[in-house]
Amino acid sequence: MKHFFAVNPFIGSGITGEGDFPTPEALLDHLDYLGIDRCLVSSLTARDYAPACGNRELLELLAPHRDRLLPCLILTPAACFEDGEIDFFRRQMAAGHRAIRLCPLEMEFQMRDVERAISLLADLRPVLFFDTPYNSNYLDMHDVAEIAAKYPQVTFVCTRQMWGRFQTTLDLMWRCPNVMLDISWLHMNDTIEMVIRDFGEDRLVFGIGAKAQYGAAIAALAHAQITDAQREKIAHGNLERILGVAPLTKRLCHEPALLEQKPVWSLFREGKSIKDAVPGEIVDIHAHTGSFTLGWCIPNYSATLPEQFRHFVEFMDRHGVSRIIDANARALLGDSVRWNREAETCAAAHPGRFSGWLAFNVHYAHTFSEEILDDFFSRGYFAGIKLLPSYHWVPVSDPRYRIVWEYADKHHLPVLCHTWGDRYDAPKFFRDIVPKHPNMRLIIGHSGGSELQDRLDAEELVRQYPNVYLDSCAIFCCPRPWQEAIREFGNTRFLFGSDAGGHNEAYELGNVLSLPLPDQELLPILGENWRRLQAAVVF
Repeated sequence: MKHFFAVNPFIGSGITGEGDFPTPEALLDHLDYLGIDRCLVSSLTARDYAPACGNRELLELLAPHRDRLLPCLILTPAACFEDGEIDFFRRQMAAGHRAIRLCPLEMEFQMRDVERAISLLADLRPVLFFDTPYNSNYLDMHDVAEIAAKYPQVTFVCTRQMWGRFQTTLDLMWRCPNVMLDISWLHMNDTIEMVIRDFGEDRLVFGIGAKAQYGAAIAALAHAQITDAQREKIAHGNLERILGVAPLTKRLCHEPALLEQKPVWSLFREGKSIKDAVPGEIVDIHAHTGSFTLGWCIPNYSATLPEQFRHFVEFMDRHGVSRIIDANARALLGDSVRWNREAETCAAAHPGRFSGWLAFNVHYAHTFSEEILDDFFSRGYFAGIKLLPSYHWVPVSDPRYRIVWEYADKHHLPVLCHTWGDRYDAPKFFRDIVPKHPNMRLIIGHSGGSELQDRLDAEELVRQYPNVYLDSCAIFCCPRPWQEAIREFGNTRFLFGSDAGGHNEAYELGNVLSLPLPDQELLPILGENWRRLQAAVVF
């Protein structure tokens, strides 16, 4: 792609301390590393303290960098009641600063509350970026639809959108042609292609999300099955068009020396397979075949299970992934014994490309016995056991899980357990389980989840117990950079997983490959660590 023009970053300090980018220079370093030329920027001071103060400070801070950093001013309902604020916004918009950000979750207002301010600016055709974080209580999409329909000259851009509210967002885009979507958090499988199919490429803009996401969105866009012209529109053209900003005629970013040590990431960010650039098999240890709803909109999930396995092989080949370890969703969400067998049968059509997690639905624990487990593991397809306590609403301390811990300990098997900081499977709940089963290899799925404390608890387990590993799937949801743990523990206790099927494997792989470490420190995570773990299994 010729250029990238991104949305989303904040600079400065806020209520919880310094953000990802304390200064414009820190943000520019990040943009240089990712190869991004221009970026819309908002102020943490404006969001967390006062827009009247933070917006003005932002304009001063960005003035020396106006060729690359463009202001995205924070607007709240209070602007209508503060002396001179609406006039300030009108002056800035008349000067070309038409990007405005709405943060209803952090600033505690409903979208309908800001309509009066929007009405006073609508004639200047603002571009309103509104955050749509997962399960935000302050964002009613019905309000957005009503306001967007009333002001068709205003462009609305959903940012920070992921699977949790995606059905509602798609409905909003169907109702309102002046609503667009930023791709920074679109980690779901085939989502860019689906949005283009239904709404066209003019409705997507490029975003990078939080710092911990690094090059995930770049990789997702590079590997999307779309045309180069469509890619260019999303990378920069659509944002230039809606903001009235002239296209660039030259690159503005400066490549840092670290990229010389990242040829694998350089290949992948160009949309190329990395199979021949990585020694040994690349193994994605966290994936799911099988149709399920739960708020997801995945085009190929309506296919039969054999068709889904074929679809998996297609994107694995495009990315360079040799093998996937699959946990069938229907086996996790239903009769585990029956649907584990079904998945094993379908995977046999693709020898060498799939291994299986034996999905264990604790509500069907009575259907498992040591003899049943021996039968499953005797044929060589299943590589370990997968648990999903949050979805089953049964905590890992429940005695029905005992057969899993004991069998895995007896045979030195890996157990991949979903963790997401709740009362069912937060990392801290394994403190009493892991030391009792030292031969079991516990893989903490999602590295603990989105909250900082859960990530730290997961890392503490790695620190204390040599049989605990971290999985990379959705690590971008936590603000703590994964590379901090790699630097502390070395690279042998980390595994690449993507949630492929539900998640976009290119997005997840791009997140790992773009971490600011030399390729040689990251490559063992892509397969070597899994092969070593599997070599310890005893049958």
